[in-house]
Amino acid sequence: MNCHAESALAALARASMDHWVKAPDDQKRKFWLAQAASYRAMPTKIGPARPAPPPLADVLRAPILLQGSGDFTAFLLHGELTSWNVRPDDLLNQVSKAKRCFVGIDSPGGDTCLALRLYDLLRTRDTEVEISGRAFSAALLLAQSGRPRRMVRSGLLLLHAPITHSAGDPGTLRFEADQLERDIRRCEAIFAERTKLTKATLRGWFDSGADHYFDSTDALKAGLVDEVYDPPEMPAIAP
Repeated sequence: MNCHAESALAALARASMDHWVKAPDDQKRKFWLAQAASYRAMPTKIGPARPAPPPLADVLRAPILLQGSGDFTAFLLHGELTSWNVRPDDLLNQVSKAKRCFVGIDSPGGDTCLALRLYDLLRTRDTEVEISGRAFSAALLLAQSGRPRRMVRSGLLLLHAPITHSAGDPGTLRFEADQLERDIRRCEAIFAERTKLTKATLRGWFDSGADHYFDSTDALKAGLVDEVYDPPEMPAIAP
């Protein structure tokens, strides 16, 4: 990306935040921090302890962004959910302190084990999920933690069985295979509980190893999301 493109993107994000700050209360459900490949969303109706928007550089570059205020935590997943992008203990500790959570997702997936741990925490909180682009693999699993689950009309979901990569002696490989099987069955149970997909359908899909994609229409029919929304109009940016 050249300097001119970066400046345009920063200007768009800054104007978006200014527009949100100045908007009347009934227009403050979301503010949009950036729109390049996709929209980035956070909630705004979180009470008097609403946190200030994070620095633009963090939003535009960070694959995972956490922001908390009082009993509220916003968790923005804009990249892979891996220990390379975030310290799992820090992430889990921040979420565990919250009573209310917002999870914004535009992600190709990541670590299923970490997604399951986050799912278990978020399910016990007042969690809202918004998919502003992709929710693939482990990211789609994480999206099932909330109600409501919203998805942008142009978004795309990917559902498939977890996989693993391992090396070692036969005992190590057998242990990893058994753990993977447990994770697959757990994911089946979660999707069967939280969507309109049956256990039989999920078992067939997961055992086949195939990828299953859902646009917003199909995702709504399958119960993978509760609502589909159109992104808000962005304020005009002077050339």
